[in-house]
This record gives sequence, C-alpha cells and structure tokens, in this order.
Amino acid sequence: MSTFIKTVIIMNIILSANSILASNSCEILNTPNDLLTCVLSNHPDLIRGDATLKQAELLEGQAAQRVNPEFSGKSVYGKSLGDNIINHELNISHTFELGGKRSARIEKANAEKHKTSSEILKTKEEIYIATLRSLYRIRQVHSEIKALNESLDTFVKIQKQFQLKPKLTPEQEVSLSIFQLAEGDYKLRKAVLESEENTLESGIGATIGKEFPHNKESLFPKRSQNWQDFSTNIKVINSSDLMLAQADLISAQAEMELAKSEAWPDIKFGPTLQSQTEGSIQYFTYGVNLTLPLPFFHANDGGKAVAAAGLSRAEQSLELKRRELTQKRIILMNQYQKSSQSLRESVSLAEIERKHKSVERQFERGVISSSLVIEAHRQMVDFTKSQNEQELNTLESLWRLKALEGVLFEGTL
Repeated sequence: MSTFIKTVIIMNIILSANSILASNSCEILNTPNDLLTCVLSNHPDLIRGDATLKQAELLEGQAAQRVNPEFSGKSVYGKSLGDNIINHELNISHTFELGGKRSARIEKANAEKHKTSSEILKTKEEIYIATLRSLYRIRQVHSEIKALNESLDTFVKIQKQFQLKPKLTPEQEVSLSIFQLAEGDYKLRKAVLESEENTLESGIGATIGKEFPHNKESLFPKRSQNWQDFSTNIKVINSSDLMLAQADLISAQAEMELAKSEAWPDIKFGPTLQSQTEGSIQYFTYGVNLTLPLPFFHANDGGKAVAAAGLSRAEQSLELKRRELTQKRIILMNQYQKSSQSLRESVSLAEIERKHKSVERQFERGVISSSLVIEAHRQMVDFTKSQNEQELNTLESLWRLKALEGVLFEGTL
C-alpha cells in the first residue's frame, strides 16, 4: 500500500473521530458552558486549525531526517596492445552535516508548531468571546423586547379606553394620536430587535449544526450581580499574541543558527571499491572517497546577515508586543473598573419596573398626562438598552483581561 493511500486512510479516521466527538458534545445543551463546548468542538476555523496543528506536529520528524547515503559507480572500457582493459569503480558516501544544521531545523520546526498552536489559541479565544457575546446579547434582546411589549400593551390598553369614549376632547384626540405614533415607533424597534435575535441565533445554529434552542432560557448567562475585582498591579502577560511573538523569535533564532551552520561545509565520506581488468589479469583496489566543498567565494555571509536582521526584528517585535499588551491591560482595566462601577450604582430593572407600574396607575387616576406616560415608557426602554450596552462593554473588557492573563477558559459561567 502506498504512503499516500495510508495517509488518506489515517486522515479519514481522524476526521471521523473528530466528527463523532463533536456530535457527542452537542447532544445535551442545558447550560451556557454546554453550548460553548459544542461551538468550540464544531467551529470550522477550529477544525481547520486542528488539522493544521496535526501537520505542524509532523514537522519535527521531517526536520530530524538525516541525508540518505549516496551510491555512485563508473565503468570504463578500452584496449591496450590488443588486450581489453576494463575498469569498474563503486562508491558509497554518507553526508555528515556539520555546524548543527539538523538541530537548527528541529528548533525551527518546533517554533512553527508553537506558532500554529498560538494561532489556534487566538482563534479559539475570539470564537469563545464572540459566542459569549452572542449569548449575552440574545438574553439582553429578550429583556428589551419584553420592555417594548409591556409599553405596547400599555399603549394599546390606553387607546382602547379612548376609543370606548363616545366623544373625545381635543386634548384626548391629541393624546390618542401620540399613543398611536408611539405604538408604531415601538413596533419598528421590536422588529429590529427580532431581526438581530434571529441573526445571532442563526450564526450559532450554523456552527453547532442544528437549530438554536430559542426558548431554552437556561442557555443564557444570567446578569452578573457581583463583578470580579482585578488587581491594578501588572501581572504576567500570557496571551496568544505574546505567544505568537515568542514563536517568531524562536523561529528567527533557528534561522540564525541555520545560517551559521550553512557556513560549514557538508562532508561526504565513504568506502570505494575498484576493479581493474587488463587482458587475463584482474585485480581489486580499495579505499575511501571524500567530497568537501571549499569556501573560496563565501561562507554564507549574506545568509547570516539576512538571518541576523530577522532576529533583530523578532526581538524588537517581542519587546514592543510586551509593551503594547501591558498598555492594553491598563486601558482594559480602567474601562472595566469604570463600567462595572456604573453598573453597581445604576438603578435595577426591578426598580424601573416598579416605577413603571406606578406611572400607569397614576395615569388611570388622571393625575398625569399622556405625554408623561409615553416619556416614562421611553425612559424605561432606553434605560434597559443603555444598561445592556454597558453590561456588554464591561463583559468585553473582562474577557479581554482574562485572555491577556491566559485564564479566559478557566471556571464556569
């Protein structure tokens, strides 16, 4: 069986196994963590990334291969004074790589594997955060639609009360028109939210390979009541971005070592056998063969200069990346602290709901005007939207901070 056919069979087995594991991870979806596990098991970018990583893991074996021995032969024929002259020469030579070429190749292969792994981790982080954001946003959309529905119910109820009157005063006619306009506005807002919800749910459903369980409230993370405290001290940055820069540095170091090793010639050395026949006389000679390139024109100075420039670039890039990520953490920390503090100090939705009911009762008693009722509902809807936006901003900062410290996937929701 050819190597290609064996490789195809092995890859089919691996892909089938991954498919079975992925399908098993999506059988039961009861919590946000169940859904996240399912998404991370089925996302096309991560599946492609796993296949790329499997290939990268084989690079070390490829880099560790030694040069195969070489065989060469030569036969010459001729005549001398009527006698046939026949000479045969057989050479076997083995290449000895000098200067650490093999170890440099292995180091570069490991750097490529590290880089691929870091790229997959970064992709996984982005998918994880995007999925979490979608789950939170769907839950928020539900709350915003609920607020709109409550307002619409109020507007419809008040319009019916006006329509039951035999005759409306001019002020009541204006109030009725205002409520009808407000109803139309809120229906448009509701349609936008329903479209957003459908888009978010369809995106997750396409990833998990089945329809998103729309009415399963247990899948949506609850609104946080106690926001996590982060130390303002700069912790060790352990993000995928830093890992990528480190992998680039390791790769550049391996390139430098490889360029240095190229200055050393590869020696080809092995045994030689010669058979010489002259007329009826035949004799054998034995010896060794040696091939040694002579560095008359260069000692790979050009290659070493290019590798040195690449190494300097990678070192500078790593240092700059550390500084960028450190500054990014400070910015995220400030954003998180301010937004989480504002959420702690803001009025709860339950209090807004209580005041909303109070406004409706006062309107029914004729104490307040219709414009004030509409304004109260608008404030409730707008406050719900603003609070949801602030919650998402806070969560985004929190997730990015965790990703910077390498603890994004730790714990449960």
